[in-house]
Amino acid sequence: MKFKPELRNSYVSKITIAVVIVAIVAIIGITLVYMFSQAGPKYDLKGKKVLIVIFAGYNDIEYSTTKSYLAKCGAEVTVLVMHKGAGTKYDIYVGDIKDINRLADQYDAVVFIGGPGVYSRVIGEIKDGSVEKAAEIATAFYSKGKLVAAICAAPGILAKAGIIKGVKVTCFSDSTLINIIKASGAQYTGQQVVKDKNIITANGPNAAKAFAEEIAKTLSGKT
Repeated sequence: MKFKPELRNSYVSKITIAVVIVAIVAIIGITLVYMFSQAGPKYDLKGKKVLIVIFAGYNDIEYSTTKSYLAKCGAEVTVLVMHKGAGTKYDIYVGDIKDINRLADQYDAVVFIGGPGVYSRVIGEIKDGSVEKAAEIATAFYSKGKLVAAICAAPGILAKAGIIKGVKVTCFSDSTLINIIKASGAQYTGQQVVKDKNIITANGPNAAKAFAEEIAKTLSGKT
C-alpha cells in the first residue's frame, strides 16, 4: 500500500508531534519526581532529641522507618538497647544507665519499637526484667510531660508502666496483647495510629511511616 506524498508527510508530522508530546510529558514527570524526592522534610525537628528503645527481636521496618524519618526531619536520634545482642548499632545499653530520671531530662521524646522480642516479653513468655526496666523509662518520660510513643507490641510496655489508664491507644492486633492493654484501663481503638495527650501508639510495621510522621508533627508543635 502506497501513500500519496502529501498524506505521507501528514502522517509523519503527526507521528513526530506525538513523539514530541510523549517526550515532553516524560520530562515533566521525571522533573516532578526529582523535585519531590529533593523536597525537604515536612516537619522541622532541629534541636529536638529523641530516644529510641529496642529489644532483641525488634521489628526492623518499624525501627528503620521511624529512625530515618525523624533524623531526616533534623532530630538527634539516640538508640538505647535493652539487650546487647539486639543486632544493630546502638548508643546506650540499658545496663549502663545510672539515673533514669536524668536520662528523661535529656530528651524530648522516647519511642519504643515493637517486634516479636517485645511481644514475647510483654505476654510473659520470656521473663528477663527488660519490660519492667523499659516501663520505668516510660514512666520517667511520662511523669516529666515528655512525648511517649510505642508501636506494635510495645504499647504493652506502657500498659505495664500504668500510664495509659483512660488513654486511647492501639497496638498489634493480637487478643492476648489487646487484653493486656484493656486490663490496664486503656481504651483500645484498633486504629493504625492514635495520639492521646502525650502518648502516641501504632499497630505495626504497616503504620510505621504514619507513626513517625505523628511523632514528628507533635514534636514540631504542628498539632
